[in-house]
Amino acid sequence: MDHSDVVIIGAGVIGLSVGFHLLHRSPGLRVTIVEQAEAAGTGSTAKATGGIRHQFAIPILVALSQQSLAEYRTFEALTGVDVEFKDVGYLLFSTSDAEADRLRAALAVQRAFGVEAQDLTAVDIAHRWPYLRADDILLGVYTPGDGHANPYAAVMGYLQAFRRLGGRVILGERVIGIDASNRVTAVRTERQVLPTSAVVNAAGVSAAEVAAIVGVTIPVRPFRRQIAALTPLEFSAQRVPFTMHTDSGWYLHRQSDGVVLLGGIDKDTHPGTVETVDLAVISRLLEVGLTRLPDLARAALMRSYAGLRALTPDDLPILGPVPAIEGFFCACGLAGHGFMHAPAVGDALAQWLLHGTVDLPGLDRCLPNRFAGTPV
Repeated sequence: MDHSDVVIIGAGVIGLSVGFHLLHRSPGLRVTIVEQAEAAGTGSTAKATGGIRHQFAIPILVALSQQSLAEYRTFEALTGVDVEFKDVGYLLFSTSDAEADRLRAALAVQRAFGVEAQDLTAVDIAHRWPYLRADDILLGVYTPGDGHANPYAAVMGYLQAFRRLGGRVILGERVIGIDASNRVTAVRTERQVLPTSAVVNAAGVSAAEVAAIVGVTIPVRPFRRQIAALTPLEFSAQRVPFTMHTDSGWYLHRQSDGVVLLGGIDKDTHPGTVETVDLAVISRLLEVGLTRLPDLARAALMRSYAGLRALTPDDLPILGPVPAIEGFFCACGLAGHGFMHAPAVGDALAQWLLHGTVDLPGLDRCLPNRFAGTPV
């Protein structure tokens, strides 16, 4: 049995990014990615809408976006695949005093990182994006450098580059065991044993189950999110930003092909892995959409679908080494921002594994041992 320096569990965009950045930083390292599905990127990544934004109120999330967007802008040169980034911008707006205050606080954090972020009035918004009802908007924040890219292209780019650099990918095998008392010595799948001294848990919504194999509890739970996809539509503006109403969570994303995606109003769903579409939620998405954008009446509902995202109690990812088990690392709980933050997360894990430290402001807030009462 060949020894792997690192075994990564999960071939979504996070696991693939970790693998790529390990070999990019240390050519010749022996890295294996294990995925239970028959193909890479078929879990949560496959349902990602592709948004990339700096509009967060927590410094570490802004830092992850900043580093990730820089990599996505040079992704083709790095991996050989065009990730199709479009800088249409992000527009977040509020219709309540409380949310307006939160947007202002977040705006200060973003500007501290040097992010170009513009605060807008209802009049400003109505002038720039006349298709959007703005009479009740108290504050809008627009980041013109943000936008969207193609999650499938990111998966293919990382996967192909990882393989070119000598990485091994095992598909269609579920991890059933990890040999570890105080330190990792091997990963067991349904078919083979993979000797290794380091494991990265990048299993997405299954991350808690993987951690439990070595007796570690991490509070990562899957939640359903639903999307309504409408037929291609033109709007009365040259650039249609990824638009979000922060009070309700409702958002609109117009893809490069003109298809309009609506989502974001099902934040109160319960944990679970059911991906069945709730038609009442889809109906509500359309109802809110028509109120905010009357132009949507010209489009038709093509399809609706649901996906899963891995959430933590504080909505921050779980990143880094687990102290109780030497060689066991986490890269999970990305709260639906896995694609958005994959480049920075992958590089951070690579640095941890290779050098034992990472230089990223605020990353201590994401360490696995931050949850009180969690045996890590």
